[in-house]
Amino acid sequence: MQQSTALTCTCNRLTYPWQAWLEGLETRLTTFDLFKQAYANASMELVKSLYPGRVRFITGESQKTVRRYASQVRDGVEPWCDVWFIDGYHERGIPY
Repeated sequence: MQQSTALTCTCNRLTYPWQAWLEGLETRLTTFDLFKQAYANASMELVKSLYPGRVRFITGESQKTVRRYASQVRDGVEPWCDVWFIDGYHERGIPY
């Protein structure tokens, strides 16, 4: 899948890095997260309103959703990510 602008992908934290990836640039952002915190939906709506058509949110456990996304990239269904920002998992001792 060919892409015309850089794609940044982030895992497990939407709230603070999104502006660094989007503001003043033509990049697109795909974020993988559970989005179960109270602020998550409000954050998603804010980012979508500020950068229409440039953000995508993939909800679910990133250990599963990122693997599925990688398979789709390999199959040419999804675009590859130019940059990954992985904040990591913060519960139950999962090293991810």
